[in-house]
Amino acid sequence: MKRGIWLAACLAAGGALASPPSHVQADLVAETTPDLVAAEQARLTCLQFLHVRLGGKIAPISMETRPVPHREQQWLVDGNVKGPEGPLLFACHLQQGARWELLNFSLWAAPTPPA
Repeated sequence: MKRGIWLAACLAAGGALASPPSHVQADLVAETTPDLVAAEQARLTCLQFLHVRLGGKIAPISMETRPVPHREQQWLVDGNVKGPEGPLLFACHLQQGARWELLNFSLWAAPTPPA
């Protein structure tokens, strides 16, 4: 993920590089760009399921998107969201293809700290 952050920082800072990119830089861009796009698509797809399940507009408190190890084109999106009755935890397991497929969706109340 650090490479993705580096790429985003480079693109935001100046767009084009002053010198022609090296083979290493070209490989880095080719390797991370599809992953960044797929991660963002997975995040947005999971947000759609959250909107449907909770109704209305929601604001995630935190959200993490990552590929599932050893499973090509599968993504896990999880985090916290503020629900109508308090904080909720959620997780989406998605399969990337011509259309995104929801393999599993979980939503449960966040544990409250003891008083």
